[in-house]
Amino acid sequence: MVGDLDSISPALHAEWQDADVEFFQFPPDKDETDLELALLEAVKRGADQIVILGALGRRVDHELGNLLLLAHPSLAQIDVRIVVGQQEIVLVRDRAEWNGRPGDLLSLLPIGGDAYGVVSRGLEYPLCDEVLRFGPARGVSNVFTVSKPSVCLKEGLLLAVHTRRVEER
Repeated sequence: MVGDLDSISPALHAEWQDADVEFFQFPPDKDETDLELALLEAVKRGADQIVILGALGRRVDHELGNLLLLAHPSLAQIDVRIVVGQQEIVLVRDRAEWNGRPGDLLSLLPIGGDAYGVVSRGLEYPLCDEVLRFGPARGVSNVFTVSKPSVCLKEGLLLAVHTRRVEER
């Protein structure tokens, strides 16, 4: 358990202590969020894959901060993803591939500036050495045409949101 522990109940804290959960408690007045501290601890322990749950849904400032943490320099060599419901969010630094089904959605949002040389394969609206500008929503809601589409870029960062389509019953 990593963080300032300001939102954990005393009963749950005691239960986890009894279960020998390791605690890394920080003061509430700190420069990092609890999630950032937890990610840095995972990196320190040698994680090569991190799945983040519960990072979205309560406060927009925390949501944005959590999404932008995907661009943290310490995470550059680690497979990190935020999962919420049918959505999976990753940062594309140079190349990425997804596993899904035709009809799934993929949104590509440049962060930190424009993304240059964007090329996509297996999407309904192809990108061929394109520039996705920071701000405009051009990369939102593209559609998988294959089960394993891919995207690469020459320069910049893309926040990629894969939304799995829900089967109708």
